[in-house]
Amino acid sequence: MAQVRRRGPNNYTIIVYLGRKENGKKDCYSETFYGERREANMRAAELEIQFKRRRGPKKAAMTLGDYLDKWLDGIQDNVTPRTHEKYSWHVKRLKPLVGDLQLSKLDVLDVKERLKPLNSDVAPRTRKDLYCTLRSAMRQAVDWGILLINPLAGLKTPRMQKKEMNVLNLAEVEQFLEAAKAYKHYPVIRVLAVTGLRLGEVLGLKWGDINFDKCTLTVKRAADCRRRILKEETKTESSRRTIELDQETLSVLAAHRETQKKEKAVPFRKRDGLVFHSQDGRPLREGAIRITKNRILKKSGLRHIRLHDLRHSVATIKLNAGESLISVAGLLGHANPSTTVKTYAHPVRGGRGLTPKT
Repeated sequence: MAQVRRRGPNNYTIIVYLGRKENGKKDCYSETFYGERREANMRAAELEIQFKRRRGPKKAAMTLGDYLDKWLDGIQDNVTPRTHEKYSWHVKRLKPLVGDLQLSKLDVLDVKERLKPLNSDVAPRTRKDLYCTLRSAMRQAVDWGILLINPLAGLKTPRMQKKEMNVLNLAEVEQFLEAAKAYKHYPVIRVLAVTGLRLGEVLGLKWGDINFDKCTLTVKRAADCRRRILKEETKTESSRRTIELDQETLSVLAAHRETQKKEKAVPFRKRDGLVFHSQDGRPLREGAIRITKNRILKKSGLRHIRLHDLRHSVATIKLNAGESLISVAGLLGHANPSTTVKTYAHPVRGGRGLTPKT
C-alpha cells in the first residue's frame, strides 16, 4: 500500500511497501513529490500499480544485474549468436558498475554517475554501445511487464565525436589492387575493393551466385567470420542485392574457379560450392584476409586502412563521381538512402565558392 506524507507546502513523500528483503527487513521505495495533494495521490497510485506488476516481493527486490542476466536468457532466440555474444560482453562490463542497484529504485542520475568510469576506461564507440545495450534492456523490461515505465528513459547516450573517414581514392585503390595481384587471396581482396560488399557477404558467396553471362553477382547470404559458418540469410532484407561486375573481376573469378577445380582437398561443386573456402571446406579465416590486406598496404606504400574501409572507399568514390544516393545505397545494401547520407555525407562534403567578376 502506498503512503503519502506531507512534508511542507506542496511537498510530499511517497512511500511504497515492496515486501521483505532477504534479511527480513522491510523493503520500501520512496520518492519526494512536489505539487498538490491530489497529484501526489495520483503518483502514489501509479507507483503502486507499477510495483504490483513485478510479480511479488522477490521481483521487486531484483537487482539490475539479476535482471540483465534474465534479459540475456530471454532474448537469446530473438537475436543472432554474434549479437548475443556482443550483448553478453556488454552485460559483463556493466554489472560491476550498476549491477547491485535495485530495479525498483533505479534513478537516471545515479546510473549516470555509476557509468562515469567508462569515460576513461573504454573507447567512445564502446561506451556508446554499452549505454545503448542498457537502454534496450530496460525497454524490454517494460515490454515484458516487469516495469510499468522505463526508469532510464532519460539516460542519453554519450555524444561521440565523428572521426574523419579513412578511405582510399580511385588512384590509391588501383595502386592497392596492382600490389594485391601477387597474393593468394587477391580474388577476395579484389571483390571487396570493387563491389563494396561486407567481408561476410564475400566469404558467403557460392558459385551459383555469380552469373558470368550476365556479369553479375548476387548476395543471398553471409558468413559468420568468427565462427566460420554460413548463415542462410543476409544482415538485413535490403542486403539481398545483385551487383554488376567489371570484366577484369570476372576474369579473376574465372581463373580462381579453374584453380579451385584442381584442388583435391575439397570436391568442386558447380552450384553450391563456396567461392572462397579453406582446406577444410569452411569459409576462409577473417585473419588470413586481414594479414593479406596489411601486406598489400605495406608493399604498395599506402597508409593503413581496415578491411571495412574498402567498403567505405567504394561508396565515397562513387558519390564523389556524381552517382546518385539511391544507386550507392542499393550497391551497399542500405535499406534507406538516409543511412548512406548519414555515413558518407562528411567525406563527400564540399563545394565550389563564388568567382566574382570584380
